[in-house]
Amino acid sequence: MSILSGLAFIFVSVKLWDYGLYLISLPTFFVGIIAILISANKYSLPLRRRDNCPRTTGVSLGSESSKILWLRLTEKAAGWFLVVVSAILSISGFMLFDRAAHGAAWASYMFSMLAILVVPFLFRGLTVSASKPLINSRLTIPVLVTFLIIGVVILGFVLRVYNISELPAGLWYDEADNIIRAGQIHASPLNTPVFVPSTHLPSAFLVPIAMLQELTGVPW
Repeated sequence: MSILSGLAFIFVSVKLWDYGLYLISLPTFFVGIIAILISANKYSLPLRRRDNCPRTTGVSLGSESSKILWLRLTEKAAGWFLVVVSAILSISGFMLFDRAAHGAAWASYMFSMLAILVVPFLFRGLTVSASKPLINSRLTIPVLVTFLIIGVVILGFVLRVYNISELPAGLWYDEADNIIRAGQIHASPLNTPVFVPSTHLPSAFLVPIAMLQELTGVPW
């Protein structure tokens, strides 16, 4: 629920920003980010008693536990630092979009998203127990299903990309418009708008199509 609430707050903050309510949009955005971080900020700190004090009621930190504690503090500090960096980059991206500096705005947006994606892992903890193997050697049903889904996605991608300049023979008008707009993004990526004028849709979903045009080398 915390993640859904955070995403809802972020969505509302974007809408408020679109309507020019900047002073209300920024606090709403930060509330959404904090809600998402709270949902990921659940971890346990393993503590170990000293062997020479088995009957003490308190918990004493050994050398290993002290290292874990300092590592967790470092991870938490790095996580909050990335939160601040992501917020600054997000605000900078909004301001650059208003000034029609699309290239720098998209770069700020991309780096802000990358920074915020790392934060839950830092808050959760990057340390892995030595007794727990990183890779499970047993081939279980979830592993088989995962490989099956990956295979289906790869097969669908190959079939869709194969002879893409000729197949399919025609497209519906909105799909054709998306292809044209993706071609414009491919031709001038630094001038990518936030919204597509013809469909009034966000242009972010057209960026992978433009990247695919670059990979295939065909102006389709």
